[in-house]
Amino acid sequence: MITIADTLTEQNIIVCRLGSSPTANAPGVSTSANILIYDGPLWSVLEIAGSGSFITYDSAGLAVNAGVIGTSGAWATPPQAVGWSIWKTNSSSPALTHGALWTSASIAPATDFGLVFRPYGISFRASTQAVDRAKVVGSLGTAAYRMLDNASGGIQLPHFDGTTGPSLAWGISPNAARSVGYSSTAVSLWTRPALWVGTSTPVDLSVNFSAQDIANVRIGEAKAVNDAGVIVGYCSLFLGNGDSIQRPFSNTGNGALLTTTDWLQVPDGYANATGEGVANAVSLVYSGDPPSPVSRASGSFRATSTVPWQATIWGPNGAGIPEAPVDLQTLKRVLDFDPQSEALGINSKLRVVGWSGVSATDPQRKAVFHSGVWKDLNDRHFTHGSGWELQSAHAISDTDVIVGVGTLSGSPRGFLLIPRTAGP
Repeated sequence: MITIADTLTEQNIIVCRLGSSPTANAPGVSTSANILIYDGPLWSVLEIAGSGSFITYDSAGLAVNAGVIGTSGAWATPPQAVGWSIWKTNSSSPALTHGALWTSASIAPATDFGLVFRPYGISFRASTQAVDRAKVVGSLGTAAYRMLDNASGGIQLPHFDGTTGPSLAWGISPNAARSVGYSSTAVSLWTRPALWVGTSTPVDLSVNFSAQDIANVRIGEAKAVNDAGVIVGYCSLFLGNGDSIQRPFSNTGNGALLTTTDWLQVPDGYANATGEGVANAVSLVYSGDPPSPVSRASGSFRATSTVPWQATIWGPNGAGIPEAPVDLQTLKRVLDFDPQSEALGINSKLRVVGWSGVSATDPQRKAVFHSGVWKDLNDRHFTHGSGWELQSAHAISDTDVIVGVGTLSGSPRGFLLIPRTAGP
C-alpha cells in the first residue's frame, strides 16, 4: 500500500466489516473482523496570535500542559499553551509585547497576562473547576513570578535570602509543587540554579560547588522539574585558568542539592571534563511492581567549545534518574545531515521535539520530533497546516500537543499542534 498525503484529517473510520456464517466456525472463533483506515496527518496546526482587532506580527508558544481527553475522544479540558505575542493596534503604532495563554479553542489568547508578565512554564490543570486552575510561572520585570492561568493570584517568588538580584522561573512541575529557574545575588549578579517549593525562599542548588570554584563564582540555571522533584539544567564552573565549562546536570529528586556526581555525561565517550551541554526538559513515568518513578531528560551537548551542538537524551539509571546519554544527531535533508540540533522537550512516551538546522536563529531550521529517528514536522504526512513553515518545537505534552514557533505566509507566528481526534 502507498500512502498519499492530503489536507484532510478524518476520524478513524471502520470502512469494512468481514464476517462469515457462525456455523462455519469452530466454537470460540471470532466470526468477524473490522478493517480500520487511519487517514490524515498526526497533527493539525493552530495559529496562536494576538487579541481582538490588534495586529499580531510575532508570537511564540513556549510551554504546554497536558489537557484531558474525555471518553468521547473530545478534549474535556483543552490543552493550554503559554508564551508571548507582539501586538499593534495598527501598522504604525508601537509594538506591545504581551504574555499570553492559548487553548485549542481559539487563535486569540484565552488569557492576556499584560505587558509586564512573561510566562515560561505551566502546570497541569485537572478539570474545568476553579480550584484546579493551572499555575503559570515566568518573570515580572526582573523577578520570578507565579500566577494562575486566568491572570489572578499573582505572587512574586522570593529571591535568595538577603538578595535583590534578577530572578526568573523557567518551569513548574505538573503538580505545581515546585518551580525552578535562577536567582542571583545583588553583589555579583551571577545567576544560580534555584528551586522554589511552593512560594518559599529559593534553594541555591549549586551551593556545594563553592569549594571547587575560584572566588565562589558559579553560573547556572535550572530549566525543568517533574513531579518526582528531579531537576535538570546546567551550571558553568570557572576552572581557575580563565576558562569555564557549561555542564548539564540532573539531581536525584525531591530538591536534593547538586554534587559532582550529578553531572550528566555527554555521548560518544567524551569525558565530563571536556564535554559541554544543557538539559532542557525532563519527563516522568512510573514502572515496575510496585511502580517507581523513572525520569528521562532531553537537551544538547558538544564535545568541545568549538564544535556544533547536537541533540541528546539521557536515559534512566537503576534509580530512575537521567544518566546514560544518547546522541540523537540531526535531521537528514535529502543527502546531507544538518550541522546542529537541539532537543527542547520530551514527554512520557519518549517523544522528543526541538529544531535542526544551521543555528537556533536560522530561518531555514526545521521543527522536528524524534520517535526513533528525526522527522520534519513540516512533512504533510505528520502535520497539516497550509502556508506554515514550522521552525522550532519548544515543548510536547504527554498527550502529544506541541507548541513552537515558525512563519505563516512569511510572518513570524507561534503554533499549537493538536493531535488528530481519537476515533471510536
